[in-house]
Amino acid sequence: MNSINSNNTEIETNYSDEFIILNKDCLVINKYYYPLTKRKIIKIGNIENIKLIEMDRMSGKYTFYGFCWKFYWYHLDNKRPSKKYAIIINEKNNSITIGITPNDCEKCFQILNFLFNNNINTNNELMSFNENKRDINNIAKKITE
Repeated sequence: MNSINSNNTEIETNYSDEFIILNKDCLVINKYYYPLTKRKIIKIGNIENIKLIEMDRMSGKYTFYGFCWKFYWYHLDNKRPSKKYAIIINEKNNSITIGITPNDCEKCFQILNFLFNNNINTNNELMSFNENKRDINNIAKKITE
């Protein structure tokens, strides 16, 4: 069990079922590509945004595989009509919106949301560090001129 300690609480960072494998580095979607049912791997850092939706017939409740009316691409899942929620993912540099339906959607979303937000904070800290480093370099150049 991998977990990250956040504000004195342990947060599980792994999730796995027959459709989804999630860890702190990547999300693996089994049975994603049609017709070969190969898996898709998405690095957590390549996720642009995520949201949890309540499914209806327009958002893919009765779509077993492929696109639904709202143009979400779903992996193969014959149990999708009995599920209430889906996780919608926008990947950076990809125009296809991905829909996934893990067996425990709420738990998977909670972990994915935590990893996604933690990754954004880390990236922002790195960007801030790089900007400060550039500012210091510019100041050093001006002083030496």
